[in-house]
Amino acid sequence: MAVARSLRIDSSGTARVAAALSEVAARLDRELADALEAECTLPLVWFDVLRRIDATAEGFIALGRLAEEIVLSTGGVTRLVDRMEVAGLIERSACPTDRRSTFVKLTADGAALFASASAVYARRSEELIAGVLGERRAADLERAANALGESLRHLGG
Repeated sequence: MAVARSLRIDSSGTARVAAALSEVAARLDRELADALEAECTLPLVWFDVLRRIDATAEGFIALGRLAEEIVLSTGGVTRLVDRMEVAGLIERSACPTDRRSTFVKLTADGAALFASASAVYARRSEELIAGVLGERRAADLERAANALGESLRHLGG
């Protein structure tokens, strides 16, 4: 990675790590997005929304929480949800205890598309990550990424 190696602003290497992570994330996103578009006609950010909803125990997620999790503004997530709702993949519902909150959940079509897209995402992730690093190093990377992600979520930005 030329960007990570040529960065000379941090002799401790942390800036090089940040640059490498940024580049890897961008390239990984592009590869996964290409696979999802080609095989499912599904944008990566739409897949991420479906994944976040599917991961909840309740089967729905508040728009504010969704915005935080996919790192979009509330206006940006509202427009994204509008498009996905028109496509028939998700639907909004009001919170019964707080009229200011809106939840989104998967429709039957959204759940079906998510199931097929998940297989594409898993297969391509396996090829791109475990196929290069091996299972053990991939698991180590997952733990490190989760720890860093959790720390960054607590910054509130």
